[in-house]
Amino acid sequence: MITTRPHEEQTVAPKQGDRFDGVKRTSRVGAHRAVERPGSPGAWVLVSTLIALILTAVGILLYTLIPSSVSFVEQLGPDAKGPAPVVAEIDPETTVAVLNGTDIADLAFAVDTAIGAEGWGTTTFAGNAEDRNVKISAVFYTDEASEGLAKGLGEKLGGISYYQNPSFVTEGSQLTVLLGADYSGPGLEEAKQSASEAE
Repeated sequence: MITTRPHEEQTVAPKQGDRFDGVKRTSRVGAHRAVERPGSPGAWVLVSTLIALILTAVGILLYTLIPSSVSFVEQLGPDAKGPAPVVAEIDPETTVAVLNGTDIADLAFAVDTAIGAEGWGTTTFAGNAEDRNVKISAVFYTDEASEGLAKGLGEKLGGISYYQNPSFVTEGSQLTVLLGADYSGPGLEEAKQSASEAE
């Protein structure tokens, strides 16, 4: 007689998952290299360079379009102040020395006469300069207080330039007029006429 055992229930422990269970199942097999997408680092470098060039060009264009008539003081604002312009002055009491730096005889004396006759100053000395080959005429003044007087006398003598030179003092005068080859002011024609008559 055959006896049978009732089937015993077998308990099977659930299988533990591993790191591959979470991978999405697809029909692709094997390892695949990702295809590089557009927008690589090289392209970004090129784009950045182009942007920099465009911005530089725009900056240069804007700089050249700024009106040249805009002064530095205007850019600083209405409260900015620059040096005050020199006002030309004439004072008959101004002491003046006249030096002839040309080969025109008696030019210093002719200019001396014009200065005294017009009341542009008081001449303390008139004569020849050590250098008789001076090219450019000028009025020299010693201190800043005489700058306006130097400008005024320079204008009366045909518009010659004026410069401050404390070391250029003749006979203690406030102003020294140095006549050069370019002089075309008062006294020139008189000196030429006098020189031609002496020949």
